[in-house]
Amino acid sequence: MKLRYKIPLLLLVVMSSIVLVAFVCFRYYFVPHFFESNRHLDRLAVQKEQDIVNKLRQSYPDVSQMIAHLKNEPRSGNISLSSIQGDKRTEIFSYEAAKKNEVAFHFHKSIVMNDRSVYELDIDYPLSWQDFNVDNLRGQVYLALILLLIAAVLLLALFFHLFIAKSLYDLNRLVEGISIRSPALLRSLPRRRDEIGELYVGFSRMAVRLRQAHEEQVEMIAAITHDLKTPLTVIRGCNERVRTQSEADRAESDQLIHRKIIEMSSLLNDFSAFGSNELEMHTSEFAPVPIRPFFESVAREYENELDGFGYRLVWSHNLPDMRISMNEKMIRRVFANLISNAVRYRKDDSLKVTLEAVIKKKEVEFVVGDNGEGLSKEEWTAIFKRFYRVEKSRQRQHGGTGLGLAICRTIVERHGGTIIANRSSLGGLEIRFTIEMIK
Repeated sequence: MKLRYKIPLLLLVVMSSIVLVAFVCFRYYFVPHFFESNRHLDRLAVQKEQDIVNKLRQSYPDVSQMIAHLKNEPRSGNISLSSIQGDKRTEIFSYEAAKKNEVAFHFHKSIVMNDRSVYELDIDYPLSWQDFNVDNLRGQVYLALILLLIAAVLLLALFFHLFIAKSLYDLNRLVEGISIRSPALLRSLPRRRDEIGELYVGFSRMAVRLRQAHEEQVEMIAAITHDLKTPLTVIRGCNERVRTQSEADRAESDQLIHRKIIEMSSLLNDFSAFGSNELEMHTSEFAPVPIRPFFESVAREYENELDGFGYRLVWSHNLPDMRISMNEKMIRRVFANLISNAVRYRKDDSLKVTLEAVIKKKEVEFVVGDNGEGLSKEEWTAIFKRFYRVEKSRQRQHGGTGLGLAICRTIVERHGGTIIANRSSLGGLEIRFTIEMIK
């Protein structure tokens, strides 16, 4: 589960647990205690009412003393004492408190004296927290809330430590140990399906790419060394023979040395162009290009070019009138490399090249096939590696540095597509590459 779902879910579980615990405590502890406090208040009210009535009866018939008792009644609010004689009601004493208390007992009592005189007493008796007998209960509520909060914080801290902080620490420790010689340290990382797991996978892939880049660098140095060593060896041998050769033989050796120098110069130019192409890949800009006119112009260009050499090119497409975002110069370079390879590795002068373009879902697929020498199935993937050559002896019988198809792969991938090789319907090699239709 992703962390963006896991963390809110954890918070929901923690909050639900707190609410559940709070409900259980309230239902089975605080509610009974609350009702017990209410019964205590009822008893207090009855006792207070009885005390006031007894004081008034003891003071009767001295009305002034009765009023004095009411005035001296502690914590009293509004007080009213009236005499009832038949239907006549006479107010004897009335007092209104300056500060009203919203929580109070209201007493209304009819008092019958010994001589059958009747008095009515109305009094508000303010209540305090002490009357509710909840001092201990309030402290327990605060303590319970603090404990629940501490438990929630501890659970969240434990989660973040086990699932985030510790994982990041382990990842950092393993990444520090990654090197070109030991890129496989990340194989021991735990399997996770959240963002931390994706981070593990990202670092693992980075380690693999680091190793691949190192291997490509070593292979490139070996390839350059080999390609330069061969002509240099020939030049050195010719230079040693020149000293003992006749004038006629010297001319032949000079021509051989000249060809090898030109070959070395061509090699260095190819390597320089490859480096320039790699830099250009990162700074190139894409622009909307009408795909149908573009493909037709490429097809007609190479149709005329191959026809000049006596070769054939057959092309077709089902492209609509639409524009796609691409770098036209780069894609033309891909076609140039593929057509050049078809000519270079032809069987004979009866070369036939096919060029197709079709729409597949959200991609444009281009297909270049020929009736040339073809390749074995094992080489279909290897030919896109840098400096790979079909000739096992790595001799330059057909020319080239093994960079053409590697450049094609880089360009196609830069456009978000793929490039593959397989057997052509004509018996030779077929290259398929795609470009995303980003309008």
